[in-house]
Amino acid sequence: MIHGWLAVFVTKGATGPMGWDTKELVARSKELGRDCFSVLSGLTVAGEDVRQLVVSTLYARILELYHGVPFLLDVGLLPPAQVVTRVLMEALFTIRAVAADEETLRRYVGADEHRKLKIIGKSQGSERKPLAELGDQRIEEIVKEIQENIAEHELKPPLSAEALAHKAGLHDWYLIEYTLLSTAVHSSISELHEYLDLDEEEELRGFRFATFRGRDAAGTIALSSLSLLKAHETLADVFGLDPLVVDEKHGEFFKELMRQVQENADDEGG
Repeated sequence: MIHGWLAVFVTKGATGPMGWDTKELVARSKELGRDCFSVLSGLTVAGEDVRQLVVSTLYARILELYHGVPFLLDVGLLPPAQVVTRVLMEALFTIRAVAADEETLRRYVGADEHRKLKIIGKSQGSERKPLAELGDQRIEEIVKEIQENIAEHELKPPLSAEALAHKAGLHDWYLIEYTLLSTAVHSSISELHEYLDLDEEEELRGFRFATFRGRDAAGTIALSSLSLLKAHETLADVFGLDPLVVDEKHGEFFKELMRQVQENADDEGG
């Protein structure tokens, strides 16, 4: 038997007995987003506190991504909503990891120098040569400056999503929820099958767009909402806030929603 979020993705069939009300769930998702935004807008960030600055800006990014989920589902776009949810989860791994460990925070901030080197290398290897107007000498100077900065401050390359999930205490989320959402990101064959409108003889009649099972939308809303709530918990810890104000209003609702999604998947024979 397939358990949990996995079953939501691999079992096929009808919506099931629950009759998921996507509009109602989208409305509840938007309410959570508004409540979390009101907390963020009331923060006072100490300019010299790197941890507070990074955590609050990561939280702002997570909120922005989260608002995209109900927006996309409102217009019937489930795969893009799942893609956004996966990106949101990666930001969740990051915010919890940097909040929990000073060395991870330092590595996260310094890793940008490695990304600059990578971008320059790819740009130089492309046919268009977007940096050509700078001239080879200037490009070499920039690369040298970056390399010297990396060496001087002993800056390490960025951590992988899995490594961040480990440090965030969410490795199981990475192994199951985050990994399975990659089918939407990478347009797997199982995802593409959903676009085919087949007749009883399995002959192609046309293509389907903006169609999805309510249960799958409910699972996406539940996962993105639980991710936001975990990020909010982290923000509250860093800034000394009371996370219960938001969690008591929304936490049990989305936990129960996830439980129902999982149970429905199991009942359908996963």
